[in-house]
Amino acid sequence: MKILLVEDSSTSVLMVRSLLNEDPTEDYDLIVAGTVQVACDKLASEDFDLILLDLTLPDSYGLATVDSVFAAAEGTGIVVLTSTSDEKVGLAALQHGAQDFLIKDETYRKVLLRAVKYARQRAKSEQEVREAKELAEFATRSKSSFIANLSHELRTPLNAVIGFSEMMLSGISGELNEKQREYTQDIMKSGRYLHGLIGTVLDISKIEADRLELHDGVVDMEALINDVVERVGGAYPSDNIVFRIEVDDAMPTVRADHTMMAQIVTNW
Repeated sequence: MKILLVEDSSTSVLMVRSLLNEDPTEDYDLIVAGTVQVACDKLASEDFDLILLDLTLPDSYGLATVDSVFAAAEGTGIVVLTSTSDEKVGLAALQHGAQDFLIKDETYRKVLLRAVKYARQRAKSEQEVREAKELAEFATRSKSSFIANLSHELRTPLNAVIGFSEMMLSGISGELNEKQREYTQDIMKSGRYLHGLIGTVLDISKIEADRLELHDGVVDMEALINDVVERVGGAYPSDNIVFRIEVDDAMPTVRADHTMMAQIVTNW
């Protein structure tokens, strides 16, 4: 564990080094900086796991010391070391980015190692959280990319189904009898519905990214319900299932996204 001790008192440096050497469970590499300037220079060229920061230095004092080191630390944990009279400053240092503060009193020897270990564990936990967040963001981007590619591949043949259905209904390839026209209309309506569902799959990604778009329009609810019943009924041609619909004469038109409204009615 590489620690930067920012301290100008040789007695304090010897005491900290002695305390760290008493811990057989960890190998500590203690680097000492006697001023804020030296500390910032070391932080610019080396990586540290923790900074032990005294607030009274030859070139800086108090919260200004915390601000200077915090700006140069790039996320490295800081434990502030204060005298008894500077306890309020130590508390204020937490608001300036320090992880913890220790008062140099009779309990100092007992709590220093504990504070160092806590700071190390906290830094490790924060790193794990960052890695988990990055992994989740990568998974979301990968899923969105997969959905977009899959939707494209599905739309290509589906556009052919819809297009040829429209051509057959237009009579380009010859007139259709009543039953053929009915079936072709069902194929076209189902194709258009599936086309809308594919767009909805893309909307899932947009919802996750807070970019969902709704298309405002006037929806004839009676016509929409009839279309849904015809489409759903066509899925059970040999099951002796009969769909019957009774639509109130006062069924209104509504302002809504047509595809979304069709999904609501289908899933009702």
